Amino acid sequence: MQTPKQPAVTGAVAALLALGACSAPPKGEPGPDARAQFERFVALEGDWRIIGGDHTVGATHTYRTIANGSAVVETIFPGQPHEMVTVYHLDGPSLVLTHYCALGNQPRMVASAGEGETIRFRFDSGGNLSVGTDPHMHDARFTFADEERFTSTWTQWDGGVEIERMVMELERVAP
Repeated sequence: MQTPKQPAVTGAVAALLALGACSAPPKGEPGPDARAQFERFVALEGDWRIIGGDHTVGATHTYRTIANGSAVVETIFPGQPHEMVTVYHLDGPSLVLTHYCALGNQPRMVASAGEGETIRFRFDSGGNLSVGTDPHMHDARFTFADEERFTSTWTQWDGGVEIERMVMELERVAP
């Protein structure tokens, strides 16, 4: 006995199904800490420059809110060979980041509970890396002085241990 044939999924139907998958409800609502932390990154919208720390003074960063306000994209050293992008967004009850690094990997970090004016991210997982052997950014910390200045600290690991801590003091560039 033959079973009836299922209709083929057309390109348009497949596209609609894919859009539906993108609108699935989140795994859980973000807690007040995560939502407040995310809003700190939304408030960074605009251009920033390094005024001190371990990297070239004057180098720039940009922050843009995208995807109907659900993600913030940070571009570090735009237009340079070592340009990098970090995307911040809420994932269920947490604020997370994925850092698209010049090292060719993509560490994912999760913010811990609020610590005053500091948001600390800890390594969770990553693409194109083995945490015990490959160099990668392993944690990040953002300390906000006020609406116009903050410090960004990134820790690089290699061989399973911390090898470098990079500190960048940034200030907002007037529009």
